[in-house]
Amino acid sequence: SGPPHVRHMSPIPAVAGKHLIIKCPVAGYPIESIVWEKDGVRLPTNIRQRVNMSVLMVENVQLGSDQGNYACTARNKQNISSHRSVEVRVLGG
Repeated sequence: SGPPHVRHMSPIPAVAGKHLIIKCPVAGYPIESIVWEKDGVRLPTNIRQRVNMSVLMVENVQLGSDQGNYACTARNKQNISSHRSVEVRVLGG
C-alpha cells in the first residue's frame, strides 16, 4: 500500500477519425478515484469520450477539439492525490 503516484506520460500522437486510449499510469493502493480532465474541465464532456477508472477513451478523434492537455488525478480515501498531465497532438487522418 502507499499514497497515489501518477507517473510521467510522454506526449501522445492521435490520428483524426481513429480512437484514442490513454491510461493513467498510477501507482499506490488502494486508489479511491481517478478523474480525467482536459484543459481543466472534467471529462467526459461529450458522447465520444468514455472514462473507465484509469482509462480514457475518445472515439472518432477530432482535429481541433480533441487536441490539448489531458490530466488525470488519482486520489485515495485519505484525500491524498497525485496529478499528472499529458499533451495530445492530433494528426490529420
